[in-house]
Amino acid sequence: MAIVAMAVLLGHVQGAQKLGKVPGLDESTNDQQEQAFNSADKNGDRKLSLSEYKEMLTQAMKSYGSEEALQQQEAKVQELFNKLDKNLDGSIAHDEWLVAVAEGQKQAQEAAAMQAAAQETKLKMVFDAADSNRDEHLDLNELWEGFKTYGYGKEQIDVFFTVGDQDKNGLLNFEEFKVGREGMQKAREVEAMMDSLGSEEDQLKAFHDADINKDGSLTLLEYQKAFEDFMAAVAGDSAPQSIDVGQIAEMYKGYDTDGNGGVSLEEWKAAVKTNMARTQAEREALKSSSQGAI
Repeated sequence: MAIVAMAVLLGHVQGAQKLGKVPGLDESTNDQQEQAFNSADKNGDRKLSLSEYKEMLTQAMKSYGSEEALQQQEAKVQELFNKLDKNLDGSIAHDEWLVAVAEGQKQAQEAAAMQAAAQETKLKMVFDAADSNRDEHLDLNELWEGFKTYGYGKEQIDVFFTVGDQDKNGLLNFEEFKVGREGMQKAREVEAMMDSLGSEEDQLKAFHDADINKDGSLTLLEYQKAFEDFMAAVAGDSAPQSIDVGQIAEMYKGYDTDGNGGVSLEEWKAAVKTNMARTQAEREALKSSSQGAI
């Protein structure tokens, strides 16, 4: 796991001492990496020993339900530790930690850029395949013929075309095609959210499924895992391979209303109720915007 992700995901620990800032990182990520370091530095010597580093990884993997897998990779943990220990003094100093966080963030950004470029290429291929008259635009019939084979229904194609047709000329260029696709995906997410949390029983099940260590509270790491699983179920192969951990942390704050670093069942139910009201409004707005598209 990239060190920047580890820092962010352990960032719910309270009362962290300020360590300094990493150039190029946003304020939220800086705060989270500071908290992560202080949480792992049990003796307060501004260094992470191998045992402290192992404990940090163990706690993180425990939240993912993968503690046993970590224990089976002792050599890998040592290898990761050695990479972070730049001066080979047997510990990860504060400045070495900051360098690792910056490098991890850079790698994550580069990976995201590569993923975005690959997705752009894939979408252009789909667009060109649907463009039967090769005029660099899709009319409603071309969109329907091109996408019905993917299992989309009339209502979804309606949303796709209506949201995408920004200039209302009855055609989608490639940029509008991308906007329409995002609108359709949003509609699918809204539908899935409404369907998956439609009753209090469903809400309870979702909470308990997310609460991996069964302590009655969701950590940031458990919340991220649940969110990633939900997105994978909704979007399938089109789900992002990585999700902005900064955005996840901001969403988590909306659930952790008392700011204690954990989401209780009552906080979960209250947030779900608020989210469902908002998604219902979005659902109605999407339906209204697509009326008359065909």
